Amino acid sequence: MKLPDGIKCVIRASDVSSFLFCEHQLGKERIRTAEMNKGSELHQEYEEESDSMAGEAISPEKAKDLKNNIMIAEELVTSIYGDILLIGKPDRAVRENGVWTVEDKKSTNSRKEKVFENQKMQTYFYCELIKRWLNDRAKYNWRVHLQDQKTKEVYHSEGGEYGENERQRLLWLLERIRNIMLGEDRALHHGNPKKCEFCSVKDCGQKLG
Repeated sequence: MKLPDGIKCVIRASDVSSFLFCEHQLGKERIRTAEMNKGSELHQEYEEESDSMAGEAISPEKAKDLKNNIMIAEELVTSIYGDILLIGKPDRAVRENGVWTVEDKKSTNSRKEKVFENQKMQTYFYCELIKRWLNDRAKYNWRVHLQDQKTKEVYHSEGGEYGENERQRLLWLLERIRNIMLGEDRALHHGNPKKCEFCSVKDCGQKLG
């Protein structure tokens, strides 16, 4: 991939989530799991919904007027933060009455009613991605839905405001990922054998147990 002038690395939404699970997952090949495949199906559903509701193309010019309601679903969005190119496909994001709600669905078979930090941070990433892309002044809220892998039932949801605290946490993380990608810092091990047991990376050379 040829990078634009001034851009040194690319960070995708999935990089943020996997990095928080284990820093050594960064840039490694992963084995497709059942949950990953289910997630791909969810993305397809959102994409079909977006196609069925398609209207005028979204542009920064249209976004400047907060009276315009906007919907994004499974559309590739890119923006720039410093010398980093940010890339992602938000599951679903809707701006109504000047307020964005950015949603992400996670398929799981555990039925645990807990949204993990890496899942929240990926949704923060989508908020920042859209904010930088459209350069609008809207308020941003995030929401993560946990969906049963078999029944497709959404059994738990968590959300909140993407405020300055959440934004600073995300930007710090992006800087750290950038530095590791460019060899200016090194990945640290989490030291948790349980994480290694459930890891989807083929071979990171750092597995415990």
